[in-house]
Amino acid sequence: AGEDPSFALGKGADARFALCRGISISPHADSLLLCDMGNNCVFRVHLETLEVVLVCGVPGQKGGLDGPIATATIEGPAKAIETETGEVFVLCQNLCTIRRVDTAGNVTTLCGQHGVGGKADGVGSAATLNRPFDIAYVAGSESGGSGSGGTLFVADNGNSCVRSVSTVDGTVTTLPGSFAKTLGICAGTTPDGRLCLYVNDDYSLHCLVNDATAAGEDNSWSQKTVCGWSVVGMDKGFHSCLSADGTRIAVAFR
Repeated sequence: AGEDPSFALGKGADARFALCRGISISPHADSLLLCDMGNNCVFRVHLETLEVVLVCGVPGQKGGLDGPIATATIEGPAKAIETETGEVFVLCQNLCTIRRVDTAGNVTTLCGQHGVGGKADGVGSAATLNRPFDIAYVAGSESGGSGSGGTLFVADNGNSCVRSVSTVDGTVTTLPGSFAKTLGICAGTTPDGRLCLYVNDDYSLHCLVNDATAAGEDNSWSQKTVCGWSVVGMDKGFHSCLSADGTRIAVAFR
């Protein structure tokens, strides 16, 4: 009596979740990070043993409290990504924030203001997001940055745009581009080694290609529709067609 049937750690079928959302694979491909919106938690699933352990969040509690993993709270986790350094970044859709779980077991807010939607660029809490749906991560050496930090790219659906977030200091920048919605995002590379981001809305798949030189140029991107209809505000329904320009861009997904 008193046990919550929607939450349980354990192996395989012994584990229990409430409302699963985004998943991602670890850098070593030995575990998955699984977001559970119902429990307001992020879990790690070890692929060899199928053991499920808690990464962050207090089961059944919601909020934006920073601090040690045992007491820090998250709300509406939509996607969690682990970097090559072992840090975990959690996109909290309901609170419009991105949280950092460091290797020492502390949870902090990287950017955004808890429960405040907006489109302000800036650093940390000076920046605002609006119901973000998805994130992708690119290591520092691949995103044109320096040092050990990388970049998170956010499908900021409430603003119908893509945002970049520095994992070092939480600097948020809005990328150029025009979208009906931004529901999902993933990162890849073009054959000539440039970074590209794939972004989908309800009806089409778009690609943002970084036009930076080898030395790097800030926020220089080109957008193309890869497939589907790119008409903003079109009537709902199912459509399938080639993009107007017929462009195809070969990529290697991360």
